[in-house]
Amino acid sequence: MPRTVAGCRSCRPRPRSSASGFDDTRVAHIADRAGVSGGTIIYHFQTLDSLLVEALEHAEAAFYSAAEQIVTTGETPQARLRSLVEWVLSPADHGNRQLAALWIDTWSQATRHAGVAASRAAQDERWRSLIAGVAAGPGTAPRELERFAVGFGALLDGLMIQVALEDASVTPATACEVAMSWAEAVLHW
Repeated sequence: MPRTVAGCRSCRPRPRSSASGFDDTRVAHIADRAGVSGGTIIYHFQTLDSLLVEALEHAEAAFYSAAEQIVTTGETPQARLRSLVEWVLSPADHGNRQLAALWIDTWSQATRHAGVAASRAAQDERWRSLIAGVAAGPGTAPRELERFAVGFGALLDGLMIQVALEDASVTPATACEVAMSWAEAVLHW
């Protein structure tokens, strides 16, 4: 039976540098970094896919804890959404670049591994739920919010990738303005 991160504190997944991706990850590298044997890693996680899921869930818990604090500062849906967008799209300031790299690996692995796909789907639902909650305002129909959250989540994911890859044409400020312009047009703000 797979163990959780809590069961192996020294094995706690940490976002790795964007220079090494999941395909280049080896149990021996993780074990060396954690200061444990490769057998300990396999005992607690069984597979690299399980470790990826655990790392994503650990990173996402920290992400959502911070995001929930960020969005409480705005008085209007527009202000809350802008706070969230600015925070998500400023990866260098908040460690979100490593999270973007972890998400890129997750999307890739989810196309081939059911466990990773299930975790990705659950995290996407959580992301959309956060977006819908932040954008909710008087007179906004639930169905409209649901559709907005799907589109806006996908838009932010794509913009976050471009920012994380340091695309010269997609600076954090440009990405924020693109996202907020789209939100304003769709939600008629």
